[in-house]
Amino acid sequence: MQHKDYMMKKAADYESIGKMLHAMQIYENLIASEPDFTMAYVRLSELYDKLNKAESACKLLLDYIEIHPEDKEVKLYLGQLYLKHFKWNEAIDVLSVIFPDEQPIVLFFLGYAYFMLQDYEIARLNYESFLNVNTNPDFQAESFIYISKIHIELNEYDEALNSAIKAEEITSSNWEVHLLYGKIYYLKGMYTHSINALKKALKYNNEELSIFEWMGKSYLKLGDYMNAEKSFLECISIAEPSSETYSYLGFVCLSTRKMDKAIEYFEKALTLDPSNPMAIDGKNKCNV
Repeated sequence: MQHKDYMMKKAADYESIGKMLHAMQIYENLIASEPDFTMAYVRLSELYDKLNKAESACKLLLDYIEIHPEDKEVKLYLGQLYLKHFKWNEAIDVLSVIFPDEQPIVLFFLGYAYFMLQDYEIARLNYESFLNVNTNPDFQAESFIYISKIHIELNEYDEALNSAIKAEEITSSNWEVHLLYGKIYYLKGMYTHSINALKKALKYNNEELSIFEWMGKSYLKLGDYMNAEKSFLECISIAEPSSETYSYLGFVCLSTRKMDKAIEYFEKALTLDPSNPMAIDGKNKCNV
């Protein structure tokens, strides 16, 4: 075993027992003595990230890339690190210089970055280009899921449905695919279809807040106030409720003439978001 390989193993052993500073010192010494040793940079960057030092993790890889501008693997790793920390523009900057024919996955990551920036057309083009060259079914399904989400954002519900169908053909047990069906059917005014799709989503994930939110909205549209209330209360049990969730609960209670409870929910909604028009409207209706 070469000395640097031995030292890398020693550093990994230190990490495994929580001696992060010891590991960090080994990586730093390796970089000082072996400035072309890529793995030392990557492992030190990972360690910085574990220690919540994202800026240091990114800067380290930027320093490496400045010396080795041809290293596509490190650029790809840095791009993913930026995505992890919500640095969408920085991710685009570093990923855009990688040729997709050399690293096709870069198109998937660029699609995600542009999606998060709400630049939906460019995001869609990247995902569609990725689908033309990718054969990994997991990434294919995920690409169709994001393309469906993009069509929803653009109010293109038929196209969104077609993309969701393509995703389901690859992975029928993915809860997010059935959540997409639920959203699309709701937005198309097909509330019973929405509930049926969301029930399927729950079979694969019964702890996802958004499934219960969309289910509650669908039940509310159908006038099934008991199940609507049950769904929104489930949201509250899963996570800290949003102003919107409290507003919907207020309207459920308003519809069933539980006025005191309705006012209580609308006031909670306004505490979280004083400008919430739904809560303002609901509270005004309670006072009529």
